[in-house]
Amino acid sequence: MNLSERGYGVFQYAPTNLLLGAIRYRRRGLKWGIPAMLLLGGGYYYATAICYTIILREGPGPLYLLVLLFAWNALKFFWIGPVSLVQLVLVRAQERRVRRVADVGEGEGSRQMSEAPGIL
Repeated sequence: MNLSERGYGVFQYAPTNLLLGAIRYRRRGLKWGIPAMLLLGGGYYYATAICYTIILREGPGPLYLLVLLFAWNALKFFWIGPVSLVQLVLVRAQERRVRRVADVGEGEGSRQMSEAPGIL
């Protein structure tokens, strides 16, 4: 077992990873990709800028860890916006194809029933 496989078990329960999973892997979550990108990605980017400004003004050095964490989360949320938009378009196209096939199938079935001789 690789170290990355063991470490991922801890990270899969991180709040941002849970939210990203809900957005990316659930149909009803796909529509929330762009708002999450704007609100949460922007918020994490702002928090990164604030911590970095504090560091530049002779703040404590361990804030670099928060800068790294906030920047990574901002990148994840900036990434989920376009990805969820593309996935939403693909899912809607697939749903439209399924609906069209179902409508065509119903139309043929009713036509065959009306043309077929039967007992009244």
